[in-house]
Amino acid sequence: MSPQPITDNTLFYGDNLDILREYIPDASVDLVYLDPPFNSNRSYNVLFKDESGRESEAQLTAFEDTWHWNEAAERTFTALVTDAPPEVGKMVGALRQFIGANQMMAYLVMMAARLFELHRVLKPTGSKQALVQVKSGKVSSKEIRDLVGTVQREDAALGVFITLEEPTSEMRREAVSAGFYHSPVWNQDYPRIQLLTIHDLLHGADVKMPRFAAITFKQAEKVDPADHTQMGFDLSA
Repeated sequence: MSPQPITDNTLFYGDNLDILREYIPDASVDLVYLDPPFNSNRSYNVLFKDESGRESEAQLTAFEDTWHWNEAAERTFTALVTDAPPEVGKMVGALRQFIGANQMMAYLVMMAARLFELHRVLKPTGSKQALVQVKSGKVSSKEIRDLVGTVQREDAALGVFITLEEPTSEMRREAVSAGFYHSPVWNQDYPRIQLLTIHDLLHGADVKMPRFAAITFKQAEKVDPADHTQMGFDLSA
């Protein structure tokens, strides 16, 4: 069945496996950013605050990072063995023989199915050229060294590190020491490792990379907290 048509600037909410299969055609995506669960066996809640800004006791379970071997896991496993490329099916089958049908295997099957679909929709000229890492907590030069190693291992052109906090001087030195990527098409050098903060992106900064058009981020308009009307958003800027 052909994927359903989608309009520009569409935000999907739900299980990405169903959305990938139903809406996203082969080799149609330029960039994949993946922040998967880690099989932590924990539930993560959304905390609410009262009007003064203090945390309230009210909270809502947002995500349960606990996985079980059940009928859904069995169906996903069967689909991987029968429909995925032979090397994927062999690997998943060998893992099940080795560790059995348990929580860990359920997690691995869940991840394998989604990675297979993400690889299917990624363009041959897509995000294999640049790696993006996003961090919201405390950061250090270790993360930059790890990104440099990953860029080298994957033979990527660029590595982009996006952080909420301002990078330290040591992090910037690590990034500079990685050198440059030279684009033979544009005959231009680009920093191989680039550090950007959320503040930078919201104020017009962008990734220095070969492209045909510049893409920047636009800061959202402020909304009166008293107005509870759901607001739209424009991603075309």
